[in-house]
Parts: sequence; C-alpha cells; structure tokens
Amino acid sequence: MYLIIQEFQNRLKINRNFSESAIKTYSRSCILLDWWMRSISFGSRGVDVPSDIELEDIEDFAENQRIKGKDVRTINNYLAWIRAFLKFCNHKWLDVMDYNRILFAKEPEKKISALPQEQMEKLLLFMRNDKTKNEITRMRDYAMWLVLQYCWLRVSELCNLKIKDIDESIQILGKWQTTRLVYLHTDYIKVIKLYLFLRKKLQINSEYVFVSHANNSKWHPLSRASVEKIFAAASKRAWVEKTRPHKIRHTCATTLLDRGGELIYISKLLWHKNITTTQSYLDISNNKIKQIQQLIPTI
Repeated sequence: MYLIIQEFQNRLKINRNFSESAIKTYSRSCILLDWWMRSISFGSRGVDVPSDIELEDIEDFAENQRIKGKDVRTINNYLAWIRAFLKFCNHKWLDVMDYNRILFAKEPEKKISALPQEQMEKLLLFMRNDKTKNEITRMRDYAMWLVLQYCWLRVSELCNLKIKDIDESIQILGKWQTTRLVYLHTDYIKVIKLYLFLRKKLQINSEYVFVSHANNSKWHPLSRASVEKIFAAASKRAWVEKTRPHKIRHTCATTLLDRGGELIYISKLLWHKNITTTQSYLDISNNKIKQIQQLIPTI
C-alpha cells in the first residue's frame, strides 16, 4: 500500500504540479481512513490494499468526522482526496470500488470576510510605528503588509518570495506551481530594500525575503504559522478585529470592486483559475450595490 500511495504522490507532483503541502494533505486523508477502519475493526482491517476500501467504510468515516466537529467543507475535501486516490488506483487497473458512488454533502454558501477600510488604515499605521519591536523586525512586518496589500499574495506565496524575484516587478510562484508577474509601487520597493539593507548589516544571509530574526531560527524563511501569528498579534494590539493575512487579500479585492474595478481584472490580480471564484466577492460588495441603486430614477 505504501508503494501505491508513493506513486500517487509522485503523480500529483509531476503531472499535476501540486505543492508539497497539498500532497501531504492528500496523503493524510488515506491515513485517517486507514486509522478509522482499524479502530472500528480492532485492528483486523485497514487500508492494506486499495480493494479493502468499501463504500460503507467511507460513509462511516465521514460521519465520524462530522461527530468530531469537522465542518462540511473539510469532510468533503477528505472525500474528494479519497476519491482521487481510488480514481488513480482504477487508472492503474487495480481492483477498487466504484469511486463515483462517493457522494458529497451540500456545503453552506462560502462567506468572505473583509476588514473595514478604516481598520485597514489603523493596522497599517500601527505596524509602521510599532514601538514594541526593534527596527529591523518592524521594517520586515511593515514590508510584508505593503506586499500583501499591493500584490494580493497568498501567505504561501509571501513566504516563498525570494530576493532574486524582486525588481520593478515581482515574480510569484503560486498555486499549481505556476508563475505570474505582479508590479510593486516604487515606494514599496524602497521599503523592502531598506529592510534587506538592515538585514545585511546583521549578517542575515538568506535567499528568501522575509525571514525569522530569532536566534534559534535565524535565516530561515518565515512559516505560514509565523506570518499568521504576526498579523494576529498586531491586530490585537492595534485594537482592530482579528486579522489574518488572507483577509487583507479579500479586503483589497472588495475595495477595488467597490471603486469600479472590473471583475475580470480583479480575477487576474487574485490569480483565480476560474472567474466564478472571484464572483463570490460580489456578495460582500454592498457599497457597489448602493451606488448602482442610486442611479435608478426616482418618481
């Protein structure tokens, strides 16, 4: 079974251009299913070979995850990953159940949250003048904010940003291992270069732009969890609602939409594969709806 999963992982990496984190997530669903089957059978059954997986096992597994408090979207993701694995096994002419029999639950409508513009400005001001941090750390966090605000990066894209990729524009390695070019304001480039200058003075050598300054992890690129923690702590000290880096991306897209930006260009800036993903931003752009309604002639 290990060899089959390993081959499945290689296919995701080579043929589908999946990231390492996505591949681990896919594999985790099979591990969870294996654990569940062994727990209910007292170790007599597991996912030793793909043919061991039956529809009843998958349905019971999904129900167990629901009881544990997992939301519908997470459970559906587990099912989708198991289905993808079975489909791969079927492609390899292995004896497996019909993966088309796996049914997904109806998901609640996805809600996108955005930060009010005044809170965005308040948080930006706080991060630029945070007296609780030394100069280099404050400059790093401020530069991260500017890049997120202007380039609408995902957190993983921010963490993987390298110095060689920054000039008048930034080359981003994004989802599905695709690259795209985004442009950065010249004033913001100056902030990044000032941070890199301060970092060089401390002999912090790394190819990555945003790195840890802690002694136990100096030179290492910031992890996703570290970036989340930085923004959560800053929003708390700035007395604004809890802010995740991804919420900045949502807020900037919504603000541009309110100001008349066309959906097709916003979709390109967000680097969505499908414009229907971008259309979910229309649901929270109430200001734009109000502006349009004001154009309706009154009696």
